[in-house]
Amino acid sequence: LDSSPPLPQPGGGQAHPMVLLLGAAWPVLQPLAAPSARSATSFRALCDFFVLAMRAGGAAPLLPWLPQLLDAILAGLAAHNLAHALALASDGAVCALQTLAAAVERFGPEEAATPLLSAALDRAAGFAVPNLAAALGASQDAAAPLADVCVAFLELLYRAALFCSEALPPPLLDSALALCARALRQPSRDLVRAAAALAARLAESDELRPRLLASEAGPARALLGGLLVALASHAAHEMLPRVADAMRALLSCCGAEAGDAVLRAALSAEHAFLTATSAAPPSADDFHAAALAAVDDALAFRAVACDFALLARATAPPPQEALRSQVFSASIRSPPD
Repeated sequence: LDSSPPLPQPGGGQAHPMVLLLGAAWPVLQPLAAPSARSATSFRALCDFFVLAMRAGGAAPLLPWLPQLLDAILAGLAAHNLAHALALASDGAVCALQTLAAAVERFGPEEAATPLLSAALDRAAGFAVPNLAAALGASQDAAAPLADVCVAFLELLYRAALFCSEALPPPLLDSALALCARALRQPSRDLVRAAAALAARLAESDELRPRLLASEAGPARALLGGLLVALASHAAHEMLPRVADAMRALLSCCGAEAGDAVLRAALSAEHAFLTATSAAPPSADDFHAAALAAVDDALAFRAVACDFALLARATAPPPQEALRSQVFSASIRSPPD
């Protein structure tokens, strides 16, 4: 099983070794994903086997087995339904979502797999989105037990956006955008990482970008608001460049006129939060102008975003030399001689 690249297809019309193995082992494997099983350990082992099987078999030989593989993965997700034992069920749910992500990556380039993957993503969202959205919209304590599940779901959507964007129908994408915006506001490094990566990928995709700009760019505005909050309060220092890159990708996909309006609206909506505790609050107008001016320069945009984060979190005015740009120089005073 531990074969990379995939095992070669035998000649003479013979079946692929992995197809033979799956056929022989399926009567034993299938019950492990049934709702009656409810064993996270057994289901994790089953998911590990599926990932190795997909890697060793390759997409073309295993394509006839894709419906059975997806059904087993989704049955396991249903067996570990988040609505029942949130923290206890999360391990099995994470395994299911990660295995589904591996299937999306392996079979996504196969055109014949698109309808199957789209249906599987829709079913997975039906299990995950309502519970994750409720948890992220509640307190941090409510969101914490499901953080790993939310990360796995966002990473699944990222793989889908990367390998088979046509398998993401608009309703699923809209719910994913709302979930992503909420995830950015949670003080979890992995959630911020996964949500920022997904936001950037959606903004860069010609097929998926229109959903960001729907409803007067409402989804893009919500994502920018979440990214601003992450910058100003809780994104880990090493995550600031990624958050900045996602913000720049969103502004770039909006275009000059819409980007101006969307960023101004997001700054206005989050103004009270962004300046609540800072000893040297950054100027929203300065950030707005500098961010738009640096959209085409990744390093300059990162410098502006990092300075914004530094000032928004400041418990005392930082020294001038701590700034990476000159945008906010007027926001702080040099120490007296």
